[in-house]
Amino acid sequence: MRSVSLASGAVFGVLALLVVWAIAQQPFATNDGPVHMAFADLIANLRDPDRALQREAYEVDLRLTPNLLPYLLMALLIDFSSVRIAESVIQVLCLLAPTAAAWLALRTVRRDNAWLAIFVFPLSLNQLFFLGLYNYCLSTALFFIAVAVYWKLQAARSIGWAVTLGLVLGLVLTTHAGGFVASMVGIGALAAAQVVLAWRRERAGLAAALLRQRHALLAMLMPLPLLLMSLHESAGTPVLFGPGLRERAASAGRLLILRQAGGADSIIALALSLGLMALLAWAVARLIRQRTRLPAQAVDAMVATLAALAASVLLMFVFPDILGGGWTHFYRLILFPFYWVLLLLARQSFSTPAKLGLLGFAGLISFALLGTTMKNEALVRAQMAPLRQVERFVGTHCTVLPIVLESRPVDAAGGAIPTTRMPYFQAASQLEAQGDRLVLFNYLARLPNYPVRFLPHAEPQSLIFHWPPHYRGTTFDTVDVAAFEKASGIPVDYLLLIGDPHRQTGPLQDVLRALTALSQPLFASRDQRVSLYLRPRQAKSRCVPPPAAQPW
Repeated sequence: MRSVSLASGAVFGVLALLVVWAIAQQPFATNDGPVHMAFADLIANLRDPDRALQREAYEVDLRLTPNLLPYLLMALLIDFSSVRIAESVIQVLCLLAPTAAAWLALRTVRRDNAWLAIFVFPLSLNQLFFLGLYNYCLSTALFFIAVAVYWKLQAARSIGWAVTLGLVLGLVLTTHAGGFVASMVGIGALAAAQVVLAWRRERAGLAAALLRQRHALLAMLMPLPLLLMSLHESAGTPVLFGPGLRERAASAGRLLILRQAGGADSIIALALSLGLMALLAWAVARLIRQRTRLPAQAVDAMVATLAALAASVLLMFVFPDILGGGWTHFYRLILFPFYWVLLLLARQSFSTPAKLGLLGFAGLISFALLGTTMKNEALVRAQMAPLRQVERFVGTHCTVLPIVLESRPVDAAGGAIPTTRMPYFQAASQLEAQGDRLVLFNYLARLPNYPVRFLPHAEPQSLIFHWPPHYRGTTFDTVDVAAFEKASGIPVDYLLLIGDPHRQTGPLQDVLRALTALSQPLFASRDQRVSLYLRPRQAKSRCVPPPAAQPW
């Protein structure tokens, strides 16, 4: 046992060092990460007298709602460090905290099987992390903590453990609603299965079996008022099922959520999925064969865990993909059945050679997927370098209008590489975290789910790009600067083109030509895919140009 424990600690230690080393150089590029960090910076600094321009466009609402807790944590980190350091810390937590929390949960189930937590690391290198959904990633760690507390509650039923579980579930809800729903469904299935099993085994009556789970029921009721309040506020938003059952089965079965750019990572994801499903089949077959020889309590715990696994699979298949003002809910539920597989495996007996073999498999998958991640990241970082150079040309109290024509990295021929993330899509939002600047392209600040939102008169996605409410696309065919300036009274100072404007056709090409014709070029990358223009100064503008920019 000690050799397995040392080996698993060494594997996780090396993985942790590699993650910290990679992120310490620069946070991984993500879709929405820049926006989330800009939101956290606004929460921390919007009241600063020097942020007058941002106050004209944004409002901060810190009511206790899903998504709030991570923003408060990020704002606190920003207060004590910087936006870049805060994002680095959050990314490290997103990638390492789920594995550490899984170790706690698995150790609670069976001390000598905590090494199974290594399987959680590659599951954390998922598309949702690279989409910048830090809230969701942190909620997966809290899921494991909730499960650990639940089993502690079952071992020592008391009000203290019930309140602790209720508080943890509240933390999950205020971190991310998807993690909360998965936690409630899984823990609810555990408790329900234990009620049925106790009722049938002891024949003491259903009321007595229910009474035994009263502490778990109390814990699950505690966060419900906050959930109901959140559902009330999101009433009227679209509800759509999204991907069909066949697509959901294929995506989950092949663990496509781990695919970043196809090729090697798709093969690694499939190998991990097949390995865990084979272990699940072995565990179920073993339970069926040995159910009469194992202690009744052990059999009940395994059956309850299987019930939670089945409930999480069902949830993944039936939950609407679009609900409550958000989307991609299906993808956020894919991982939880695999988590329950690990929690079931934790109740099995393994020989030391089997443990070392499975640990080696989990370690190989982890290092391979981390290797493909770092290779993909190197390409993205190299192509995003010009965006970091733009910073020195943009002044304070200035507005920047990003026109995102290409959101993915490109190959040598200029074609988009089919990655699952779009790192350039909202990369310009990082400019807002450098003082009183306003970036006029923000996919999230128009939605009701977040604590920072545009004021209606200054919402650029509808005014500039003519997007309808709840629009889920990423394209546009117009750039209506005049409509925004008229409605908001805020002049547009800079144009930031991301992508090759010469590849555009139709009316958009004419719009871009008209916008740039009267503007002064300040910067262009070597491949002409990133270019910054200074628009003619207007009387209402308060923009203070930096020394690097040419004077008006």
